[in-house]
Amino acid sequence: MSRCRQLSKNQTGFSLLEVLVAFVILSLVLTMVFRLISGTLGNVSTVDGYTRALILAESTMARLGSEIPLEVGENHGDEGDNFSWSLSITPFEDSSETVALNPPDQQAMLYQAVVLVNWKQGSKRHSLQLDTLRVSEERPNAP
Repeated sequence: MSRCRQLSKNQTGFSLLEVLVAFVILSLVLTMVFRLISGTLGNVSTVDGYTRALILAESTMARLGSEIPLEVGENHGDEGDNFSWSLSITPFEDSSETVALNPPDQQAMLYQAVVLVNWKQGSKRHSLQLDTLRVSEERPNAP
């Protein structure tokens, strides 16, 4: 019997309480890591959407004047994958009166082009807008 008591006094190990505390700490750490990874993947998806929208807007601007005529008006299109774009072209008007834009005797005309890309990602709607100024070599015919 004395030998059994000696073994129990010399035995080292973890108690049940220590093991449970270790499992609780481990589960809390893993929960935080999974939330961090989940949030990062959501951000990557959002950034991917904005990148695709920017590429679509820039390619629409690049087609302006070649495939899309540089005329006052609006154009629309769908690119699939929940992406749609609209292009608005208006004569440029500067609010400051320091520069005379589009004088009647000039052959060139300055236009403002605005591309708006909309898309749906999950349950959220996103949009991206690009503005630019373009010069047309021809003046529109006055009515």
